Amino acid sequence: MKKKIIFVSLVGLLVLAGAGCQGQRPPEIPPIAPLPVALPVPAPQAVIGPDEQPLPVGEMIVTEDRGNVEEGETDITIEPQPAPAEIKLVEMQITAKQWGFVPSQIKVRKGDRVRLTITSADVAHGFSLSEFGVGLFVDGGKTVTVEFVADKVGIFSFFCSVPCGSGHGSMRGTFIVE
Repeated sequence: MKKKIIFVSLVGLLVLAGAGCQGQRPPEIPPIAPLPVALPVPAPQAVIGPDEQPLPVGEMIVTEDRGNVEEGETDITIEPQPAPAEIKLVEMQITAKQWGFVPSQIKVRKGDRVRLTITSADVAHGFSLSEFGVGLFVDGGKTVTVEFVADKVGIFSFFCSVPCGSGHGSMRGTFIVE
């Protein structure tokens, strides 16, 4: 009798297991049509070399002149406006040494393109002028160059941003934009 109960139990389990293993199809989800997406397209930019300056672009004013025009006709005059002043390149050689910059004061005009060539005379130094996005590391005995536009008027501080010895805190200078 025991064998019969065990046999019936096993057959029942196999039937249940077989019923549970039947594959079911998941419900179909209708496909979603993709939405049109407009991707931004960058504006074309001119490529210029390191020693070239971009050409100044003048503004144009369009006016309507009706002096000698018959009814129904339009005469348009385009008056060129003066181009902005040419950007001046100001180049400065700066020496960083324990514990100062030579020269320690730099003076430029607003709109000038500034090229600083910084040489470390002894140990590694840094040069930070954060208002203009300048942060450099200069190995001892090496030279680096940075270029930026002086687009803000004011008096700004630059300093050594790499600990270089006991007088590190006094390595400061002034950048003046008039």
